[in-house]
Amino acid sequence: MHVDKMGLPAASEVPALETMEGRLYKYRSSPGALQAFESPVKHSFTKFCIYLGGLTDGLLACQYVHALQGQCEKAGWAFVQPLLSSSYAGYGTGSLARDCSELESLVQHLHLERGANACAIIGHSTGCQDSVYFMRHAAPENRLLVRMCGLQAPVSDREALSLRKTMPRVLNCSRKLRRW
Repeated sequence: MHVDKMGLPAASEVPALETMEGRLYKYRSSPGALQAFESPVKHSFTKFCIYLGGLTDGLLACQYVHALQGQCEKAGWAFVQPLLSSSYAGYGTGSLARDCSELESLVQHLHLERGANACAIIGHSTGCQDSVYFMRHAAPENRLLVRMCGLQAPVSDREALSLRKTMPRVLNCSRKLRRW
């Protein structure tokens, strides 16, 4: 590896970070401005997949986000990554109720300003809690727009450690329940 005067790798040897093109916008101005990143840039989508990351996550939270966005686009869905008050260092400063209220603002914005007739929510890790809470507590008109919830890695770290002894039995049961 070649290094420069400061001991940093030469620019040609630094791996390129993945990028995602889209548009960043405010979906709520008050109380407290909230933003979302939507991709691709096309404005003709009427279906929106909302991705909620986990503990301290924000934009491009997981390695699979790019692939998920690409599959959403192929299926005719825009991919939205909201920044909630609890994103990044904001975790632990609020509640599931506040996250739910902020998600409701996003769903309303997508419906009223972007023409959404369907939404999907995919929660990763702690984002699963927000997804479940939203589907239980959000206003009926907002829940009706949500056609699907995906829960990816919904088990807490503490809970996962307690499952190690029973994991073979749990996996066997999961395989039997699998539909496809």
